[in-house]
Amino acid sequence: MTWLLKQMTVSFLVTVTAEEMMGWIWKAKSFDERLVIFLVNVITNLPLVFLLNCLCLFFNQRLLLNLEYLAEVGIWFLEGWIYAKRLPDWRYPWLFSLTANLFSYGIGVLISC
Repeated sequence: MTWLLKQMTVSFLVTVTAEEMMGWIWKAKSFDERLVIFLVNVITNLPLVFLLNCLCLFFNQRLLLNLEYLAEVGIWFLEGWIYAKRLPDWRYPWLFSLTANLFSYGIGVLISC
């Protein structure tokens, strides 16, 4: 169980840092905008990492990778929808969600190699 908590913590910290950096590039300057980015990652990253770690006990690597890709697409839609609803003044919230997720996913891939 300790390994799962460590993995969830590292994944969350890397994801939040990467997506907050993208928020800064995207010109998310206010505390409220930064808070939304943080909270969106709380409700998406932690459950996703937990779920994928549980699924790896039951599925082979190839199927798990396909499930991960499918889950990432779902996360992109969920985060884009939240950004569109919670940050109505933002231009292109769906594009922000996509780029932030690709950026954080890419960093995760580089770290795990």
